[in-house]
Amino acid sequence: MPEVCGDAALMAAPDDPAMWVKHIDSLRRSPYLREELVEAGRQRVNQFSWKTTAKAYADLMSG
Repeated sequence: MPEVCGDAALMAAPDDPAMWVKHIDSLRRSPYLREELVEAGRQRVNQFSWKTTAKAYADLMSG
């Protein structure tokens, strides 16, 4: 779900085991990649807080 994960995840189709293996191997081999994804995830999570979601919903409802 790129709309949720953004740049904080490696994407692979459920029916593409070769890509899953490639991504898992990349994560296993690269501490830098793991750190980059963790940091991107920490930044991304702020977009999905209850406060942010409630504000976006209120803005949507107010026109």
